[in-house]
Amino acid sequence: MARSVQGMTQPPPRLSERNLIAAMERHGIGTDATVADHIKKQLDRGYATKDAQVPPLLASIFVSYHSCLASARRITN
Repeated sequence: MARSVQGMTQPPPRLSERNLIAAMERHGIGTDATVADHIKKQLDRGYATKDAQVPPLLASIFVSYHSCLASARRITN
């Protein structure tokens, strides 16, 4: 006699934007002209999440330099 067992399934974890792009490239989905539209649809529908914006090293150095420069000007004036 077969027994029935009730269970719940879980959806797969959301892809990050970076992982979504990599998966699309791996499977040959989209062209350079359409990739942005595909990604926007996935983000709008909640199928993927936007990657956190990490400032590039040069931008961080630039901000630090200008902060130090502003502090130095206050001290000398």
